Amino acid sequence: LDGSIRNINNAAKEMYPNADEKGRHIYNVIRQENEPSVEDPIQRCLAHFQPICTEQHLQGQNRTVQIHIYPILNSKHKIRQLLYMEHDITNERLMELEVRLQHQKLQDNYRRLRELDEAKTQWLNSVSHELRTPLTSIRSFSELLLTYDDTEPTTRKEFLEIIVKESERLSRLINDMLDLARIESGSMPWHPKMCDLVEMAKETCTTLSSIADKQDVYFDVKANQEQVRINTDPDRLQQVLVNLISNAIKFSPEGRPILINIDADEEEVRIAVEDDGPGIPPEDRQKIFERFSQGTHSLSEKPHGTGLGLTISHHIIKFMGGQISVRDPSVLKGARLMAAIPRAISDVPTTELEGQTQSL
Repeated sequence: LDGSIRNINNAAKEMYPNADEKGRHIYNVIRQENEPSVEDPIQRCLAHFQPICTEQHLQGQNRTVQIHIYPILNSKHKIRQLLYMEHDITNERLMELEVRLQHQKLQDNYRRLRELDEAKTQWLNSVSHELRTPLTSIRSFSELLLTYDDTEPTTRKEFLEIIVKESERLSRLINDMLDLARIESGSMPWHPKMCDLVEMAKETCTTLSSIADKQDVYFDVKANQEQVRINTDPDRLQQVLVNLISNAIKFSPEGRPILINIDADEEEVRIAVEDDGPGIPPEDRQKIFERFSQGTHSLSEKPHGTGLGLTISHHIIKFMGGQISVRDPSVLKGARLMAAIPRAISDVPTTELEGQTQSL
């Protein structure tokens, strides 16, 4: 009962070599510095006069042990000695931990699959609506033109303009879906070459000026350099600019500006598109780049578009070695979307670039 070791088996000798010296105190032998002491379980065994079972993790030895302490009684039923047994259960606890981790991972994957399935259903409903709307308009006005031969020229022209407009809308939707499918399958062609990002931004604004005029918004393009030369695929980068600026037009109030700011240094180019609309809630800032997901207008719960433009932009910027994100507004009060990409995505041939898209 004084804590001195009387007998020790071979397994304990191998684990604690100093314990083989007769009379050594158990507290000084089987634990290293900063490891949990066995004094507490031993004292509990003495106090309660009954066996004790507990576990300890030995950081210095990188082991987990299960401890059993049994009182050995004499003929008068008083404690004469203690039997201290230590069983290494490190592997068992590691396996239990691995099982718990795998179980949690399966639960997370299942929950994510459920969310994706629900989001996919919502997205398909949205896409079917978007496809149905222009098709219905095209069919209706075409039938009117076929049915009434004496339609006035002005009315006929109006109907034809609607048919053309809805056809273009349908084509944009289908092209977005095809682009996303090509990117995700790794079959999207990439053709990098030197181009001027400032000029590209101004050309994009000119292309979208008719849409901006209808919304009564205007563009303000600023850059920290007169020219920003960048080695990338100009068609894909312009596709990103169109998506970002179109998104800003969609949510901008009438008569308000849309800021396009280009900031470049030797290694990286940052493109920020900022509008004066309702902004993007923090909970939607990451979700808007996910497939089958889209944020909502703060003034209307109905989603705008099919949610593919920003997803496509995210994949394109990611391939270029950059990232796209939503930042807090810098000047206006609405949303600020920023894409950051390196000045040169790669010097390898186009065929090799096409093969690398598999990583998307």
